[in-house]
Amino acid sequence: LEYLELSSVSEHEILDLECISSPPYLLRFLSLRGPLQKLPYWISMPHNLLEIWLHFEEGGFQKLRLLNIKSHDRLKEVQIDREPLPCLQTLSMWGGLLREVPSGIQHLTNLKTLRFFDLPEEFVSSLKPCGGHDYWKVMHVPSVTFWKTIFGNPDVLLGNLRETYPINMCYAYHPKPV
Repeated sequence: LEYLELSSVSEHEILDLECISSPPYLLRFLSLRGPLQKLPYWISMPHNLLEIWLHFEEGGFQKLRLLNIKSHDRLKEVQIDREPLPCLQTLSMWGGLLREVPSGIQHLTNLKTLRFFDLPEEFVSSLKPCGGHDYWKVMHVPSVTFWKTIFGNPDVLLGNLRETYPINMCYAYHPKPV
């Protein structure tokens, strides 16, 4: 089985994925449509998985304020619809293969903090205020920061769009207080 699409019959039926003990080994595409209480524990297991579609209907996640999306080496694309996250204030994304800013991020009008971790230089460059072709998508966000993991430490700040120095000026090491 390479393609799996699971849909609820109605908007009130919750998709229960815990009954699936492990995903099909050759699974490449997974589409989940319908209300979810939580993602299954096995969601990160399929090594052949190329695409995951999570569709949030209009009116979904009305109170969600924080969203973390982590996929160190597999995440290639993120699309954000216009209506489903009206109260989102903080979005953090990890993804080594993400090449462009999520389409639709400009619709997250209440977003206050946007953090990107371990993304390629071309991604960071696309968001520079002077000449970055995707800067317009995030210019409404007060705090946009870029972070890099070096020697296992995720607290290395690459830069902040709102500061006057270039984003890729330096790697600054900020050890955590003991």
